[in-house]
Order: sequence, then C-alpha cells, then structure tokens
Amino acid sequence: MGLQCNNATRHVIHLDLRNTYGWESQLSGYVSSSLLELKHLSYLDLSWNNFGGSHVPPFLGSLHNLRYLDLSEAGFDGVESLQWVSHLSSLQYLDMTRVLNMLPSLLELRLTQCDLDGNPSLPNVNFTSLVSLDLSYNYFNSLIPNWLFNLSHVVSLNLGYNNFHGPIPSAFVNLKSLKVLDLSYNHFNPKVVLPYLTNLVHLDLSYNDFQNTILNDVGNLTSLNYLAMVYTKLEGKLPSTFLGNLTSLNYLDMSYNELESGLPSTLGNLKYLDMSNNKLEGGLPSSLGNLTSLNYLDMSNNKLEGGLPSTLGNLTSLNHLDMSYNNLEGGLSTLGNLCTLEFVDLSHNDFTGEMSRFFGNSSQCIAHSLTYLDLESNQLSGPIPESLGLISRLERFHVSNNFLKGVLAEVHFANLRSLVSLDMSSNFLVINVSSNWVPPFQLERVLGMGSCQIGPQFPTWLKTQRHFMRLDLSNVGIVDSIPNWFWNVSSKVRIVDLYQNQIKGVLPNPLKFGKIEGVYLGSNHLEGALPCLSSKLSVLDLSNNQFSGSISPFLCNPMEEDNWLANLDLSHNFLSGELPQCWMHWKFLLLIKLGHNSLTGTIPSSIGLLVSLVSLNLRNNNLYGEIPSPVTNLTNLMVIDIGLNNFSGNIPTWVGRSFPNLIVLVLRANKFKGAIPLELCRVSSLQILDLAHNNLSGTIPRCFYNLSAMATERNTTISYIHRTIDGGSMGADLNDKIQLMVKGVEREYSKTLALVTSLDLSCNNLTGKIPTEITSLLSLQSLNFSGNHLTGKIPIKIGNMRSMETLNFSANHFSGVIPPSFSNLSFLSVLNLAYNNLS
Repeated sequence: MGLQCNNATRHVIHLDLRNTYGWESQLSGYVSSSLLELKHLSYLDLSWNNFGGSHVPPFLGSLHNLRYLDLSEAGFDGVESLQWVSHLSSLQYLDMTRVLNMLPSLLELRLTQCDLDGNPSLPNVNFTSLVSLDLSYNYFNSLIPNWLFNLSHVVSLNLGYNNFHGPIPSAFVNLKSLKVLDLSYNHFNPKVVLPYLTNLVHLDLSYNDFQNTILNDVGNLTSLNYLAMVYTKLEGKLPSTFLGNLTSLNYLDMSYNELESGLPSTLGNLKYLDMSNNKLEGGLPSSLGNLTSLNYLDMSNNKLEGGLPSTLGNLTSLNHLDMSYNNLEGGLSTLGNLCTLEFVDLSHNDFTGEMSRFFGNSSQCIAHSLTYLDLESNQLSGPIPESLGLISRLERFHVSNNFLKGVLAEVHFANLRSLVSLDMSSNFLVINVSSNWVPPFQLERVLGMGSCQIGPQFPTWLKTQRHFMRLDLSNVGIVDSIPNWFWNVSSKVRIVDLYQNQIKGVLPNPLKFGKIEGVYLGSNHLEGALPCLSSKLSVLDLSNNQFSGSISPFLCNPMEEDNWLANLDLSHNFLSGELPQCWMHWKFLLLIKLGHNSLTGTIPSSIGLLVSLVSLNLRNNNLYGEIPSPVTNLTNLMVIDIGLNNFSGNIPTWVGRSFPNLIVLVLRANKFKGAIPLELCRVSSLQILDLAHNNLSGTIPRCFYNLSAMATERNTTISYIHRTIDGGSMGADLNDKIQLMVKGVEREYSKTLALVTSLDLSCNNLTGKIPTEITSLLSLQSLNFSGNHLTGKIPIKIGNMRSMETLNFSANHFSGVIPPSFSNLSFLSVLNLAYNNLS
C-alpha cells in the first residue's frame, strides 16, 4: 500500500490500496466519490479487498488521467454499465478479474480489439443472461476456452481474428440458443468436425485451413441463412448435394479457394453468391436463372467457358454482376432486361458482337440504374451506340482493348454527369468534338483514350478536367506542342502517357507537377536539353525523341536529395558527353536505358551504388574501357546490354559470380578479347548470351550445358517487366525492351522476352570443335557460331534441340556429313551451313 505525489506540483498521482496481508486487513464498505478530488490520479489499485458486493462505481470514469486501474478480486458484484471505461482515454492497464465474470444481468458484451492476448480464462463465469459476446481481434493464440460453453443463452458469438487453434469443440452443441457464430481468421485443425447446431442461421468460417469434409457438416445446418467460407483452402469438386438441404440460405461466399469443376445444379434461394477466385471450369448452369431473388453474383477469376445462359434474363433483382477474368464468349444480349443492374464487370473474357446488343431496346431502363460498366479486354466490335449518353448515373465506363470502331461525338457523353473513370483505349475509335466542348463529367480516376484518333491539335477540352489521376493519350495523332496549361491541369495526376504521337517543342524545366509518378513521352519529336525532375517521379520515358546535349546537368543537379526514380529511359536520342560520377543521387533506380545515343567515356564507378538495379542498357554508344569492378555490387542485375560500343579487355570472370539472377548478357560488337570465361557457366539463369563480333579466342566451353534456362522448359518471369509502382491500379509500368539479332534482323522484345533463348558467339576467333554437350540445350531457339574457325563435325545429336528455330554455322571449317537428325528440328525456319566442307 502506498501514496505518491508529484514532486513539483504536490498532486497525488499514485494510490495503491491493494491488500497483501490477508482477509483481516481487507478494506470494506463502499468506494467514496471523494476519490474524485484526486483529479490528477494516474494509478489506482483497489484489488484484493471486500467492498460488500456493491457495483463498481461509474464515477471512476471521471478520473481522466488514470493510466493504471486494478479492481480485481475486490468483492465487487459486477458493473451496471461499462460506459464509464470509455472516458478513460489514457488508460493503459485495466484488471477487472472476478468483476466482469459476475454480471448475471449483462445481455451484451463487446471486448473487440482489447489486446486480450493469452488464454481468455474466466473460471467462475456468471454471465447467465448474456445474449451477445464479441471477443474478436484479440489474438489469443490458444484453444477455445471451455467457460464459453456455459453461456446457455448466448445467441451471437464472435471469436474471429483470434488465432484459436485445435479442434472446434463438440461442446458447442450445448449452446442451444446460438444463431450467429463467427470463427473466421483462426487456425483450427484441417480435419475439424463441425458440431450439429440446429438453430444456427449465420456462420463465418473464413480464413481457416479446412478440408472438404467440413462441407458435409455445413450441409446439415438446415437453418443457415448466411455462410462465409472465404479462403478456407477448399479444393476439388463442390459436392452436387452441398446446397440441397440449405433451403433457407440467402448468402454464400466461397471465394478465394481452389474449387474446381462447375457449380452444383441446385443453388437454393440465394440472394448473394460469390465464388470468385477459384478454379471453376465448364459453363454457367442454366439453373442460375432460378435464383430470382439474387442481387449479387461474382464468378470472377475462374476458368468458366461458354456463353451467358439465357436464363440470366430471369434475374430481375440482380444489382451486381462480375464475370471478369474467365473464358466466356458469345454476345451480351441476355442482359438487356436486367433493369436493376448497377455494377457489371465482364472484362477479360472473349465476348463478341456489338455493344448495341447490350443496351438493346432497354436503354431507358439501364439509364436509371447502371453505375459501373467494365467490358475491357474482350472482342467486341462495331460502334459505341449514342444511347450510352443516356446513362446518367454511370460512374465507370471501361471498354479498352476491344475492336470497337466508329465516331464518338458529344452526344455520346451528353448526360454522363456522374462519370469519374473513362477508358476507351486500344480500339479504332475517332473522337469528334468541337474545340470549345465542355464535358458534362469531371473525371477523378482514369482518362484513357490511347489509340483513338483525337489529333492533330492538342485537345483543349482536357483543360476542364481538374482531378483525373491517370491520363492515356498515347498514339492519338497529336501533331502539336504541349500547351503551358497542361502541366497544371490536375493536382492529382499520377500517370501521364502521351507516348507515340508527333508532339514537338521543349519540355518545361523543371518538369514538375502534382503527385506525378510516371511520365511517358517516348516516340515524339521533343527536343532541347533534358529537364530537371520532380523527386516523386518513379518512371520517366523520353525515348525516341530529339533531346540533345550533355546528360550531366540532368543527373548531377537533382531538384531534391531523395529521388524515387525507378525507370529511366532516355534511349534513341542525341545525347552526348560522358557518363558523370553522379549516380549516388538515384539510389532507387531499377532500370537504366541510355542506349542509341552518342555518349562517350567509361562507365563511372558510382554506378556501383545502384544496388537495386535490375537492368542496365547502354547499347550503341561510344563508350570504351574495361567494365569497372564496382559493377559487382549490382547483384540484382537481370539484364546487361552494353553491346555496340568500344569496350575492351577480357570479359571479367566475376560476371559469372556476381549476378546469380542474370537472364540477358549482351556484349556484342565491342573489342573484348581472350577466352570465354568458364565462370559464365555458373549463371544457370542465362537465357540470352550474345558475345558476337568481338575478338574472343579459345574454344567453346563444354560447361555450357550448365545453362539450365536454355536446357529446360521455361516458366521464367522477369519480375520487373510490367510491375506496378505501389501496387495500385494507378501504378506506373516498369517496361523493359531488348534488341536481339534473330534470323539476321535486329528485333525488339518486351512482353515476350522471358520466352526467348539465344546463344550467339558469331564473328570471333574461336577454334576447336563444337562440344557435344551443346546439344543438351533442348530449349534453345537460336544458335549462331558463324564466322569463327571451328573445325570437326557437327554433333550427330543436333536433332535433340527440338526448340531450334534459327541455326547458323556458316563460314567455319566444319567437315563430314550433315547429320540426318536435322530432320527432327520441326520448328527450324533458318538454317545456314554455307562456307564449310560439309557433304
């Protein structure tokens, strides 16, 4: 026991009346409200006393400075209300042992997110009237405690987000009144048996690791109205009789499992059905049309095929329809009568036909309901009907990546006042609006018209859009300069894509506006010096323009110390001068593309500070010298292309030791000499190795058979390609492109780069025989040893390389018979064995 005061203010801040001497020393009677005079009190301990069975006084909630309160084992006979606890905003410790468990009149108790970790033990619980108990979000990490099964009158029990493990106790059957049970986000045994709870109407088993056997137990709960089994590791075929007995079921969510096959033919009387993110196959059953009360249907991210059943037209109560990311096909006319539809997502399928079939004769009906329409990435054709302009509630209209064509005029947008996201890119559409057009909408998300015909003038109506986040006007035929107002048009813009137009002029310096993350201005006619950058920029693509001058001011004079640039593409310009020692300012770079300029000098050592770098492309410049050793710090490199320069010396042996994830190595057309280092054989991930047009000598390494990425079937994905910044749908893409010599022609690869394999050692001074081990590279598609001094016979097992498409052994000294196994190379389209001594 004790009392403490603040040394400066003399206020009582600590009062410890805990009884530690036995029952004869217990305080008794009642707690006086005079305690409120100690208004600075932060610590109060009344534990192990005997306050005569009185209730905990609610005036304790007026001690606003309390951080520690212990009322455990103090003889209190429960509380009238827990409302007073909510006033103790500074409270860090609260112990009410044998207080909360002696509340015979308590009807509802919510202890969610109370950090009640450990075993929730209440050995003498007396909650005889309790109807609702919520213990969610406490993360007990224990078995379900037995005292819960004494709550004979409980109707609602929420045990979610607690990491309970072990079995689901059979004692649940003692809870005869239980109707609502939430066991989500726990870790119950996979082979758990679910007790027979005859009165249960609401059951949530989501985010557990169950096996399919639990479906039989669930199927016996005939009173169920609500069933959620999201991410419960269910797999295989859903039993056809699963829903047969659940005639009262209205809500079913079994998304994010691995269920296969199709839906059962009997679907009950559902109002809500979510089977998204499974592996369901086959067609949609016509029995879906029997769910006349259904208002929510999500079958997205499966493997469904076939068309939409005509019986979907019976779902006149349907509000939400999501069939995206399947293999569905056919027309959309079956949706014409669904006049309550607000949300429709049929994107990423194979639907065909004209959009007018979707609107049909019911355009007036849809005009009063539809708010979300996503049909992107299908095979829809024909024009966009003018009736689109009647859908006044429409907020999202996405039809990109189809085969739509025709002219869109102002009438198409006439009443779209609610529109916040518009994407019509990658079609064959013409936007024909007047220069003084003011759209009725104010876009807040996407403004996508890429590949539509908009130019030649820069669209002045864009000035009216002040809040969009992503702009795509790539390849729209603009032959104009960027107006000054454009750089301040939207304070929220994050992505600007004006790629592949004929935009001319000079960029503002600095290039800075809003919260921009990605700028795509490649393949235009921009000129002048490179601008300084906003520090928030993640992607900058100024490739294929006419920028000139030194790169040093751009790299060495950043606007701010911390720059977030991840992708820098300045390739195919007229930049000159040396690469400066300024790379320490750009530590988050992942991709550097400076190829096809007129840069000179050596690779600066500071480039070794870019430890996150995955792609380095300096192709076709006038760089020289040896590859500096600090490059060994770039252990994440997956692509190195320094071809078509004047680099010299031996190929460093550390190239084979420092880059364990290297996929592309192009040293083509330099002045490298000496032998091919055997250490290259250690880079088993190599898919493209181009050492052509150098002064290399010696023999072809026999250990090339260790290049397993060329030998086995590939499922490689170059992870930084098309990766999004910050993971959101607004993210900027990190694209990479590589030029390769294939079939005598330089070709560019980007999305398919991970599928290409090539080995080119042509035009060197290599001698000796072709190692027979080369024929074990069964996935190699292009092989070029031409223009060397190789001798001997072509390996007889050359026919094992069945993936080969291009093979060039010309201009060597091979002799003997052409192996008959060449006939096994069914994919071979180019074969050159000229200028040898073959027969």
